[in-house]
Amino acid sequence: MKLASSTGDFKFYVPNIYEAVKCFKGTGFKHINLEQTGVIPEFFADDDSYKKLAELWGNAAEEANVKYVVSHAPCLHEPVMAALLDRENEIYQKNLRAICRSIEICHILGIKRIVVHACASMQISENDFLQYNRMFYRDLLPIAEKYGIMLMTENWDNAAYHFSTAEKMRAFIDEFDHPLLAACWDTAHGNIDATARNIGQYENIIA
Repeated sequence: MKLASSTGDFKFYVPNIYEAVKCFKGTGFKHINLEQTGVIPEFFADDDSYKKLAELWGNAAEEANVKYVVSHAPCLHEPVMAALLDRENEIYQKNLRAICRSIEICHILGIKRIVVHACASMQISENDFLQYNRMFYRDLLPIAEKYGIMLMTENWDNAAYHFSTAEKMRAFIDEFDHPLLAACWDTAHGNIDATARNIGQYENIIA
């Protein structure tokens, strides 16, 4: 077992992820979660500037004497429903590219697991949610397979988003049936959402 903290814990105190990682120096933590969750301009650029981030974050980890054991992809969770009819939709492809770049960074830094939230909205039906996210995760598989990096979908904190319980997540993962798609159970989300809270943390984790 590895006890880890997260760069997100310092997001209100420092200007960037590089400085957040350095905050762990001397804390006793050896393992951390690299949260790439902000909308980072370099991830949308048409060049390799995102690789400079990987270098910076790698240097920060060395300086702080910590190791990245997991990461969170950028928060690009709003479904682009037009992509169900046109996979080349510009916004959908732009978002995919950003998440793929976060997976590239995981490869550069030796991180083997990345949380990629399902795209969700309270404005779409559960069937549309499932159809969209089958497409979404399938489109991320080529780069995940290329580098052997596990994609982990995470529970939401609102039942209207369809992935608030482990039972629903497990059903999706079982149907998806790929060794590089797994689950990350967020205990805070599982406590905030009333449906998951009533089921219980233990029962959700077992599921």
